[in-house]
Amino acid sequence: MNPPKVASIVTVSVVSLSLLNFSLKYYTYFSLIVAAHRSADDNDNIAAGGSEEVPHPHDLYVPFLTFIPTRSPVATRPWVLLTASFIEESFIGLTLATASVFYLGWYLEAKWGPKAFLKFIVITTLSTNMALYFWYAAKNALFHVESVPPVVTSTTSIVMSCLVAVKQRIANHYVILYKNLIRIKVTFIPFCWYMFLLVASLVISDWHIMHCEAFVSFFVSWVYLRFLKEGANERQSYLIPISIKSKNLEASPVASPTNLKFDENQPKGDRSNSFALCTFFPGYIGCVVKMVSNASFDFSVRHGILNAKDFIGHDEDDMGDPHVGGINSKLFSLSRLKGAENVALMPNAGSKLKNFLGLVSKDDKNENINMTMDKRRKLAIRQLE
Repeated sequence: MNPPKVASIVTVSVVSLSLLNFSLKYYTYFSLIVAAHRSADDNDNIAAGGSEEVPHPHDLYVPFLTFIPTRSPVATRPWVLLTASFIEESFIGLTLATASVFYLGWYLEAKWGPKAFLKFIVITTLSTNMALYFWYAAKNALFHVESVPPVVTSTTSIVMSCLVAVKQRIANHYVILYKNLIRIKVTFIPFCWYMFLLVASLVISDWHIMHCEAFVSFFVSWVYLRFLKEGANERQSYLIPISIKSKNLEASPVASPTNLKFDENQPKGDRSNSFALCTFFPGYIGCVVKMVSNASFDFSVRHGILNAKDFIGHDEDDMGDPHVGGINSKLFSLSRLKGAENVALMPNAGSKLKNFLGLVSKDDKNENINMTMDKRRKLAIRQLE
C-alpha cells in the first residue's frame, strides 16, 4: 500500500484530537467531582448534595480545541475554527469519520494532488465554521436570542465536502448496500446524508449543529469546486486551450508555432452541466432547484457577474480510473456507460415500489441515453486520436 500523505495526516489528526478532547473532558469532570466533595466536607454537607452540581462530561467542552459561536474568544484562539472540525465525541462517529475521511481523501488526493486536497480541506472547514459563527452572531443580534449556541465539534463539514468532491468525479457510479439489495447513485449521496442529519436533528437536539454544518459545508464546497478551484480541469474540454496572439495576423494568416500561446483566461472550477446544483437532488426536488438556479444564472449573466460561454454542456464519465476500478467490486458498481444493468434503487423490489422509489423520470431516461451515446462518441474520438 502507498497511503496518501495528506489523507493520512487528516485521519491521524481526527483520531488524535478526538482522543485528546475526550481525555481533557473527563479529566476536568473528575477534577470537578473531587473539588465538589472537598467543598462539601468543608461545609459539613452531604457529599452527594455537592456532587449534584457537577455537570455531565457531555456538557463540558475544551475551549482550546472547540468553540461556542458568539461565546468563545475566537479572535485570540483562531485555530479552534480548524481544530473543531477534526473532533468527534462518540466512538461510532469517530469510526465512521475515520473511514470516510481516509478513503474519500485517498481518492481525491490521488486525483488532485496533496497540495490541492489540503487547500480544499482547509478552505471548506474554515469557511464553514466562520459562517456558523457569524450566523449565530447575526441571529442573536437580530432576534435577541438568549439561549447558548451548541458547541461546534464534528467532522461533518469534512465528510460532506469530500462527498461533494467525489460526486464531481464519479457521479454515474452507484453505492451497493446490503449485498446488492440497495443501490444509491453517488450523485445523490450528499443529499441523502443531509436528509439523514436533518431528520436526526429533529429527534436528537445534539445533532442540530451537525445538520447546520452539513448544510453550510455543502454549499461552500460546491461553490469552491464550481467557481474558484484553480488548475486545469480536464473534464471541461478535450482540447488544449490555445489562442493565437499575433500582431500581424492579417499578414500571416497561417499560425506558426511561435504564434500559438496557451490561453491563461480559462474559467476556474468545473462549469459543466454534470456539476450543476440541480444534479444533487432527485426527482421533483431537482426540478424545483433547477428553476431557481436558472433564474439566478440568468440574473447573473444579465448583470455581468457570470459569462454564459464559460458554462458548457459537456459531460464525461470517469473512464478507466484506476483509483475507482480498485473498489468497484465491493462498494461501487459500474456506471451505465460501462454496462451496468438494473440500476434501480432496490433491484429486487416490486414494480409498484420501484415506481415509488424511482429517481429518474421517463424524460430523464431518454436524456441519459442521449448523454450516454454522446459519451461513447467522444470516447471513440479519443481512442482514434
